[in-house]
Amino acid sequence: MKQGCCTKYSGEVFRQGKCKADIDVRELVGGDDWGWLRRTPCFLKNKSLTTCDKYTEPTNQEIEDHEKWADEIIERLNKASPLISELKKEYGETGGKGTRPCPVCGNTLNFTVSSLNGHVHGKCETKDCLSWME
Repeated sequence: MKQGCCTKYSGEVFRQGKCKADIDVRELVGGDDWGWLRRTPCFLKNKSLTTCDKYTEPTNQEIEDHEKWADEIIERLNKASPLISELKKEYGETGGKGTRPCPVCGNTLNFTVSSLNGHVHGKCETKDCLSWME
């Protein structure tokens, strides 16, 4: 979240077309033909010809809270990095799945290593702790 981006925007707009204010952004900009996201009024830098009465700039506190949230996620992923490397070495060629102690909270972490590309996906059983997909 940053200045110039509506607080109602979510990455889900790209997949589902609706923002947090339940506005069908694709419809608002005239359809989902190529480049529709660049025409949205969700970002001031787009200089969209379309306007949205739900557009709301984030407050300084909202930006600060979002940055803190993002920093916490990065910190958790940094703690998981040695485990991810270990799993790639152990299962990278054959793939596999299993559990390990979560490097963040110690609870159970479920993981899968793809036999196709060695990518590791993981999710801790503790709500909002650690999860990632490569």
